[in-house]
Amino acid sequence: MSKTRYCLFIVAVTLAAAAVCVFAASPRFYLWQGLNVTEMVGLPEINRAVSTQHQIDEPFAPVVNPSNAIIRWRLLFPLLANAASMPFSVYLALPFVGVLLLLGTVTHVVHRDTGDAWLAALSAGLAGTMSWFFVSTGWLTYFDSWYLLGALVVATARPMWAVAAAVLLCPWIDERFVLMLPLCWVARASTSGWVRGRMNGQAIRQSAWVVGLLTPYLLFRVAMMLVGGGASTSGDYLTRVLFGEWSAAANLPYVAAGAWYGLRLAWVVAMVFLLLSKRLSKGSGWVVFVWGGVALGLVGNLILTGDYSRSTSVMLPVVIAGIVLAGRLKLPRRRSVLAALLLLNLLLPVAHVFGPRVAAIEWFPSAWHTYRNPEGTLVDPAYHIRGGNLAMQVGKPDAAITEFTWAIELDPHNYSALLGRAVAYATVGDWRSALPDIDAAIERAPKDWPEAEPARLLRQRAIGELEHRQPTNEATPSTPR
Repeated sequence: MSKTRYCLFIVAVTLAAAAVCVFAASPRFYLWQGLNVTEMVGLPEINRAVSTQHQIDEPFAPVVNPSNAIIRWRLLFPLLANAASMPFSVYLALPFVGVLLLLGTVTHVVHRDTGDAWLAALSAGLAGTMSWFFVSTGWLTYFDSWYLLGALVVATARPMWAVAAAVLLCPWIDERFVLMLPLCWVARASTSGWVRGRMNGQAIRQSAWVVGLLTPYLLFRVAMMLVGGGASTSGDYLTRVLFGEWSAAANLPYVAAGAWYGLRLAWVVAMVFLLLSKRLSKGSGWVVFVWGGVALGLVGNLILTGDYSRSTSVMLPVVIAGIVLAGRLKLPRRRSVLAALLLLNLLLPVAHVFGPRVAAIEWFPSAWHTYRNPEGTLVDPAYHIRGGNLAMQVGKPDAAITEFTWAIELDPHNYSALLGRAVAYATVGDWRSALPDIDAAIERAPKDWPEAEPARLLRQRAIGELEHRQPTNEATPSTPR
């Protein structure tokens, strides 16, 4: 195959794998329009993007949102965006670029090591059915595709400069890279043939390089944890995930569910890797090294992180190594088995599991239908207007204000939401906030609006209340009619 044809093959497989996997498990992209809606920041699809916007502006400032404190030192992309004055819309696209690069790398590695184009194409598809793909394509500013790209480089790259670059850069994308290095090194040892004999000079030198390059980062992070204050976010986070409500010990059923949803039937290939590595290893010491490295990388991530399905994606290098070993050993029916695993993974239910929560992932036609018909969803202003009206009926004006605000941020011209929020403000005695909403509702409503007269009466009362409360030497605030 010529270089041109080979490049076209990689591009075609990458795009096809990405398209098929997005069709089978689509992001809830209809929620992205809530990026500027304050009340929606709790949704994982946009939660981190809000904090990231501030981080790009001030990369070294502490992260205010406690739920995103962990990104305090994930500075590689925010620094690049800050230095390049990158538009935020371009920044939002970077994880998707990483997805394509990772799928292309998977295709290249399997084809390079097995010479089997069909096996390489199926491998890219199977990789796209893992949790990292759903996170990178569905949760804005999550860079799982990039740190896993670096992990795959460590596990498979032949030039040491590429491994060195990954070790130096990827910890500043996500700390999971550091936690999964034992697992990556196990995959490298198995596919490089180290497990077939004693630790040779090449293996020792490469291991020493990785440890040496990683040490400055580890020392820096330990120092930041010890100094306390705004730099201690890692210590606070570890306390929460080790001993708080998000701890693995308190959520064992969810840990098990997350481990399943992270890979689903790709676990079969991971098991094949472990069995083949045992078959290839010369001596029990190598078996302990391989199995122990996989367990350390996987269990360490599950314990130290609260998003269990996402954390299971660290097994990607092991899955790819299993496919490579199966291809090299020419196991019977390897293509048909891999094709069956891919097809079943595309058809089986899939979900995010983060802490004690399970969120199902839709296929693209369902997500597109919701985007075109948002009635009754979080992005439907009428849904929140109904919620605001219900809150008012049960005597909860503060909750009503939140619901009406949500509706207004989704549709700033919604005069029903504006009047509803004005009434809620009036109920709690906040006439100064109510008056602008009344004016805006009157201005934007049609001439035959049934609530026009009640709105004008409410406006007169608001002005009267404000005049009554102000000192005589202060003028009544001027507002448009």
